[in-house]
Amino acid sequence: MSNAALPDAANRATELFVYWVEGQHDEIFALFDPTMTAQLPPDQIAAAWAQVIGMVGAYERMGKPLVRQLGDHTVVDIPMEFEAGQMKGRVTFNKEGQVSGLFILTPETP
Repeated sequence: MSNAALPDAANRATELFVYWVEGQHDEIFALFDPTMTAQLPPDQIAAAWAQVIGMVGAYERMGKPLVRQLGDHTVVDIPMEFEAGQMKGRVTFNKEGQVSGLFILTPETP
């Protein structure tokens, strides 16, 4: 088990969410580990974003990323502001640096 967070995890997570906001779903998909690749194809990435926009309106901006290590995974939470509310983007990276989790959560989600 590694105790060190993935280098540059905050920037990598921010870039991933920029891809999502800009509709660059293939770029996100290319960052996935095999499990994510099997579970979340590009069309479902787009659908998930549309669902978020439907709930909280247009995206406005991101806040400062928070990076933490959980076992062999590096987790990055990024506050996100939308026209009708706040959410939290979460990216989990495996020890190889691949995306093994991708979520948009309510801000109070631990």
